[in-house]
Amino acid sequence: MEATRFQDKHGHSFYIPRDVIQQEQSNPFLKNLVVTKLGFYERAAQHGIFRPACSEHILILCMAGRGEAQWAGQTLPVTSGDLVVLAPGAPHRYQADPQDPWTIHWAHLVGEGLAELLHLAGIGPRRFVVPLKDPGEGVQFMESALQTLRAGYSTPQLLYASALLQSFLSSISGGILRPGFPGTTPSSASGPVEVVLTHMLEQVDASLTLDDFAGEAAMSRYHFSRVFREQTGYSPMAYFTRLKITRACDLLDTSSLTIRDISEQLSFDNPRYFSQVFRRITGMSPRQYRSLKLPLDSWAPDVRDNSCRRLTY
Repeated sequence: MEATRFQDKHGHSFYIPRDVIQQEQSNPFLKNLVVTKLGFYERAAQHGIFRPACSEHILILCMAGRGEAQWAGQTLPVTSGDLVVLAPGAPHRYQADPQDPWTIHWAHLVGEGLAELLHLAGIGPRRFVVPLKDPGEGVQFMESALQTLRAGYSTPQLLYASALLQSFLSSISGGILRPGFPGTTPSSASGPVEVVLTHMLEQVDASLTLDDFAGEAAMSRYHFSRVFREQTGYSPMAYFTRLKITRACDLLDTSSLTIRDISEQLSFDNPRYFSQVFRRITGMSPRQYRSLKLPLDSWAPDVRDNSCRRLTY
């Protein structure tokens, strides 16, 4: 069956036949996420869609102009640099602003792993329009996927195009393209959880409490804990503790600090408690973890089988 292509002076789109999608979803690499439709519209003044139901996730990346999107009864404005993510299960509507119509890249996706991926990205019913730190990077992902499929939709091409869009969404959940996540600079577009996440990274050595985090987010303890868990999958203190253990692993790998020194630096009550928490999270004690790191001169090539063997002394 032929793929459907549409092209005019305002953009182009590409639709993959349904039977191809159904067949390819049996591929273990595509069952979690596969692209079904994608395209590009420039200053699409008449663009507007209403669907009472939809079985696909829809991405709309606005590059210029304005519009609005409605999902599950909530309407949000869309401006340049915003990503709209509409999930199945509720009526939705989106349209370009007639006075300043948007320019968009868009894609439709299906797959078993999409819901969890979007949850990790903090995208959901209350936040389905997300400002991107570098929308140009997102355009590169989507444009590359479109160009790949315009050349054909063999399994390798479909796999590559879908992997590009999965990387795009993963980069949002990892904070690469989303402002305010750890590793980026907080801005006025950052939500309270994103600001706290950045603060956690900057103050990982400190002794901070749930009250400290909730106060920084200007929320009650209960409300902040609920929102934080929704966006990260962890309670605030469990997340902060894991950041401390990640830092402890780094110090065990790269420094000669004693376990007591590391415990004190990371503000644990005592070395014994630090070791208990470390074992619970990593499955081994700090001493066992450090023993995995071997000096470079403890390895030497074995010329008999071109492998490496550990020297004993």
